[in-house]
Amino acid sequence: NGVQIDGAGASNLTTSSGALTITSAAAATWSTGAGDLTISGLTGVNIQEEGGNVISIDTSKDVHFEHDGGSTGDPDVEFDGYVRFDGTAEFNGTLQADSTVDLNGSVDADVSTFDVLASGAISLDSGAASNLTTSAGALTITSAVAATWSTGAGALTINGAAGINLQEGGSTVFQIDTSRNISTSNSPQIDLDSTGVISINSSGDVINIGNDAVSQNINI
Repeated sequence: NGVQIDGAGASNLTTSSGALTITSAAAATWSTGAGDLTISGLTGVNIQEEGGNVISIDTSKDVHFEHDGGSTGDPDVEFDGYVRFDGTAEFNGTLQADSTVDLNGSVDADVSTFDVLASGAISLDSGAASNLTTSAGALTITSAVAATWSTGAGALTINGAAGINLQEGGSTVFQIDTSRNISTSNSPQIDLDSTGVISINSSGDVINIGNDAVSQNINI
């Protein structure tokens, strides 16, 4: 038969030495009829499953989720619902997000590599002047199809510290060197068609037209 202990006031069950172990032969419930249920361990609290710690609280009140080896279909810790972290959160392993990630505030990514692989479009929107800078190595932006680089207002400035090369198919066609000299190469033909005046002037030297060693006609 069952055992029932009833107290009309606050009660306690205390050992003066040795552990106090309460074991149920079947599923058990430990609850309160009103107020909080407080579990307090002098040097910590361990919540176990079949003798192994799953959640532990140490003497510094640090909480540890000690089970590992989970996967997407069988996670070690799962949160259903809204979760908020007040303070700094640190992730020392792979961070996987299977749905929308909404980041509010400043984002500081201090990583060895940063790889974004999207099956759809990627949009970067900013409310202020922005930059994408490498401290070492080249920065390459490649589009799989025809692309547009434009401004919504103001001039579009392209600035190369050691010059600018405009290429087609990997070959330079238009070049500006470090002395700001402009030259063309790998171009079989150049057409200039203006609805206004075309002026060719030099403020410091001669103007040469057809002064190379190639014997070809000059038609005007």
